[in-house]
Parts: sequence; structure tokens; C-alpha cells
Amino acid sequence: MTKEKGHPQAALNQTKAYYADLSAEGQRKRLLDVLRCDAVSTLEARQDLDILHPAMRVRELRLEGYDIRTVRVPADTGFGVKHSVARYVLIAEPERGDHGTA
Repeated sequence: MTKEKGHPQAALNQTKAYYADLSAEGQRKRLLDVLRCDAVSTLEARQDLDILHPAMRVRELRLEGYDIRTVRVPADTGFGVKHSVARYVLIAEPERGDHGTA
């Protein structure tokens, strides 16, 4: 599947409408909206998408058939210390009809 890349900030702005939905489904939708445009790290998902447990949302999307790869990257958490964090990359989406509602 070929995916078109959009502007990551536009995807983040679009997701602001979904912030009121704190359900797992709402969080998966926010995450998927951004992943369709760009990779997202654990810290970005927490800070920008209001997803406190991004790894679980990624796991759920994988169970729905999404091919999401995890790459470890160094990141500064704001306390001046580098941490190794996950950065998620959407490789492919399931064929239509093969996944849930996310």
C-alpha cells in the first residue's frame, strides 16, 4: 500500500477535536490520524495526543491488522537526560473490512 504523507502539524491540529474522547477507541483514532502522516514517539503521543499509554494503543491497532513498526530513538524528556523511547511508524493498513472501528 502506498501512503501519502501529509503535514504532521496539520494532523495534530485535526486531532484536537478528538481530545474530549478519552476512550481507547478515541485514542486509537487520534494515533492513527497522525501515523497516517508521520511517525510518532511515545513522548509525542503523550504530550500532543493525550494518550497516556501509547504502547497499548499501538498493540490494539496491530491486533486490528495495522502493520506498525517500533524504532528506538533517543529523546530528551525535558529534564536534560536522554532516554531511549519508542517511535512508531505505520507501514501498512489492513485491507478494507479486515479491521475494527479505529
